Amino acid sequence: MAKIGILHPGEMGISIAASATNSGHEVYWASESRSNKTLTAPKNIA
Repeated sequence: MAKIGILHPGEMGISIAASATNSGHEVYWASESRSNKTLTAPKNIA
């Protein structure tokens, strides 16, 4: 299992994060100054 950081978690970043999460990796992302849509997206990727 790897720890992966997503710097720009827009629509493409969220799909990459979802794939990594579904593969058993820990995913971290930069949430500062992100829109409400982006802030709620990680809750829906698993």
